[in-house]
Amino acid sequence: MTLKKENKDINFWVVIPARLKSTRFPEKMLANIFGKSMISRVVEKAIISGASRVIVATDSEKIKRAISKYNADCIMTSEDHPTGSDRICEALEKAGADSNQVIVNLQGDEPLISPDTVKHLAILKANCLEDVTTVVSKFESTEEIVDPNCVKVVTTEGDQALYFSRAIIPFNRDAGLASVNTKESSYLKHIGIYSFYAGSLKEYVANGECNLEKLEKLEQLRWLWMGKKIKVLRDNFSGSTGVDTEEDLKKVESYLTKLKNN
Repeated sequence: MTLKKENKDINFWVVIPARLKSTRFPEKMLANIFGKSMISRVVEKAIISGASRVIVATDSEKIKRAISKYNADCIMTSEDHPTGSDRICEALEKAGADSNQVIVNLQGDEPLISPDTVKHLAILKANCLEDVTTVVSKFESTEEIVDPNCVKVVTTEGDQALYFSRAIIPFNRDAGLASVNTKESSYLKHIGIYSFYAGSLKEYVANGECNLEKLEKLEQLRWLWMGKKIKVLRDNFSGSTGVDTEEDLKKVESYLTKLKNN
């Protein structure tokens, strides 16, 4: 999707859900990346994006202290939220967000995310009729395509999302797995960053989990189940490298080391 209108002065908020507990990587938000916590690096990217307000929605005093020096708000939320969307919804209510406020949901485990991607996603939301905007990119390897931790998405000709899955979609019936490679342009990788109006999120949370969401463990499927439209922004330079494990953290450190040495 190429933006027809780029309003650089758009008023948008970035909200970063950041819980302390994590099954695969305990306290990953506080993981040290060359002298800075991971959540601090994400907050820095959000500020650089041009957001008029940056909010960290958390259940942890430790996370609150980690970002205390930044020009960002920290709103304490319940420890019992089942999803990051629920946590953001509580934070927006406490922040007094207008229902028409453009929000970018930025995950707290994306230390390499491009600030431009954040900004362009908000601009797209402000200038499209779809309920939600999100980001897709090309896959970097065949291993990523077959990895269920890398979410795939299929779209319409007009760049609306049809479905998200951990399975390989679309699936070539005739060639099977032999056809899976990065040269096949039909494979799109979903990047888990979203933009929507604050009022839309309240409706989303009120609906509760749907069966598709429970099966795939993908929150975005609830939007589609509700009949909402999701516009995708094609961005192969998002810098997205979500950190779910210590191995992921090593990849981030390796990238930053190479960047520093070049």
